[in-house]
Amino acid sequence: MNSFDFVGFDRSEIEKLLGINLHDNLDEYSWALKNSLPKWMVPYLSRVNISLENAAYFIADENPNFGLKIEAQTVVNSYKDSLWDAVDSGELNAKDITHYDNYDHDRRDCVLIRTEVESWVRKHDFHWPLPVTRKNSETTQVLETKYLDQWGEFPGKNTALMMIAGMALALEKSSKSFKYGEKLNKLAIARTVAQNLASHNYQGMVVTDKQMTNLIKEALETILPQSE
Repeated sequence: MNSFDFVGFDRSEIEKLLGINLHDNLDEYSWALKNSLPKWMVPYLSRVNISLENAAYFIADENPNFGLKIEAQTVVNSYKDSLWDAVDSGELNAKDITHYDNYDHDRRDCVLIRTEVESWVRKHDFHWPLPVTRKNSETTQVLETKYLDQWGEFPGKNTALMMIAGMALALEKSSKSFKYGEKLNKLAIARTVAQNLASHNYQGMVVTDKQMTNLIKEALETILPQSE
């Protein structure tokens, strides 16, 4: 134990700064992110559509209601160009396109679908300050993950628990990184499982580290109660 064991941090501030989810599920994360928004941004939470210009400002982490310095405006303009490129390539659907009243009749702005913008932002790992909206199927998936920290009844349950317990113990023996003192480090195993699945492009339901840790714990308690 050292002095850092007594240091606490504001989880929401870390999430806002780094753009990562430290909550147990996406609903909690969205709620925390929503409550950390500046007041001028809150009305955008209800928007189904968003203008290309506002989207560019959001990605650049700028307020569209304020004038910008040259450098910041250059960044916003670059994101505008990227968004127009996504429109032209068919990644984003645009409507109500407006134009400048100049010789070339250049495009000025348009209306985009917010969920499409957010998917595009996630794809390119760009900054996005709003809680990400989800389609009904995605919402159902998130709700289901809340119950993944406990096993229901299903055929082959004991076999599954036995395999999880056995693999957890095998990992414990394979490396000191999977031990916490003399005990099994279930969190380290859970994170390794998640990393390996991600490296193989796993696209299924998301299970948090905490949920995976609880599943390993139940498997060990059920199959090998003396190991805990």
